[in-house]
Amino acid sequence: MQRAVLVVRKRVQGAEHPDTLTTANDLASSLFDLGKHAEVEAMRRAVLAVRKCVLGAEHPNTLADASDMQQYLSRQGKHAEEEGLKGARGTKGQAGATEEEAAKSEVQDTRKRAAEGSRAFADASKWRKQ
Repeated sequence: MQRAVLVVRKRVQGAEHPDTLTTANDLASSLFDLGKHAEVEAMRRAVLAVRKCVLGAEHPNTLADASDMQQYLSRQGKHAEEEGLKGARGTKGQAGATEEEAAKSEVQDTRKRAAEGSRAFADASKWRKQ
């Protein structure tokens, strides 16, 4: 059910919308409870990368997601990665750069689709007025 909600939110609201990111985090928490750790880590990293891209590294929501990621990594025994997050406010390693680039690309795609939708709506409105 949460997966379906996430798909709809991405399509309707966009990948960078706060509700979409919250839904992704909720899904990650549910997946953690089911023991799907690889999927949890990928999802949490993606959410964190989008938040950094859209809101900035110092935004409270970004910092909360970074804290969630640290706790997750700690529970998984990935202490070196956890330490990297603690000291990396605004900085990134090789993997972080790739995730952030992917997030930026997804944000740009979402904005492009939204602009195209707005143009199509404006064109349709003009047509109806004629």
